[in-house]
Amino acid sequence: MKIYYLGPTGSFSEQIAKKIYIGHELISLQTFSEIVEKVEDDSNSVGLLVIENSISSSVHQSVDLMFESRAKIIGEAFMEISLDLIGIPGTKINNLKKVYSHPQAFAQCSRFIKKNNLNVLVEQSTASAADLVKKSNKKICAAIGSKYLAKIMGLQVIESDVANVKHNMSRWIMIANNSHLDINNADKLTVIFKVKHLAGSLVKVLDKIAKMNGNLTKIESRPLPGTNWEYEFWVDVEVGQTKAKDFLSLMKKETLEYRLLGAYSRGKLYNS
Repeated sequence: MKIYYLGPTGSFSEQIAKKIYIGHELISLQTFSEIVEKVEDDSNSVGLLVIENSISSSVHQSVDLMFESRAKIIGEAFMEISLDLIGIPGTKINNLKKVYSHPQAFAQCSRFIKKNNLNVLVEQSTASAADLVKKSNKKICAAIGSKYLAKIMGLQVIESDVANVKHNMSRWIMIANNSHLDINNADKLTVIFKVKHLAGSLVKVLDKIAKMNGNLTKIESRPLPGTNWEYEFWVDVEVGQTKAKDFLSLMKKETLEYRLLGAYSRGKLYNS
């Protein structure tokens, strides 16, 4: 089976792909949209999309793609993220002119960047940022990435743990071109739904979820095209295996329209 993830070598997505899909064919791609397209065209594949972070919240590009995609969520995984300032051996922080990384990494390290008045330049991933620094071979450049990335690139950790919050975790979803989701063995569901554009409509649905002891772990809204300030909603809900069918019955009864985007087991936590 082919496993698509956001590359290149050394990215956090590659790390978690190697931990989960041992023995499978791992294929790195350059954009989230490429991952979704490959999965939609290949029923014998899985895509890994980072969907949110405990510091910087949702990865909006991934969320937007899934609102529109035919792919389904078949699993999730979490990984503790440690972000470090890395560069050519001998690099000093007070000599830096440029720091490269992914926008999510910059968001998660915003306090460190501001404190040190660093000039940031956006790259496709932390791995591509580190590769750029390595190829430049200049001590005026650095990247924000991981110790693992520094090791495989032959770079030095200039300063460790530069994220705003030390407890930093990212969540990935596994997506597949799968028309049948097994709700009988799922304890977590992802649903996109619409409600009447009236006061209290969303609250009513959320209240019903709470009364069935559903644990809401994520909620997102996106504008409905062709309307004025009307929205559709994405929710992730832990319901337990015995209540998945009840939850879907609730969605059918209490919403104008709903789509089951994912049915899966609660994800495992991995270390980076």
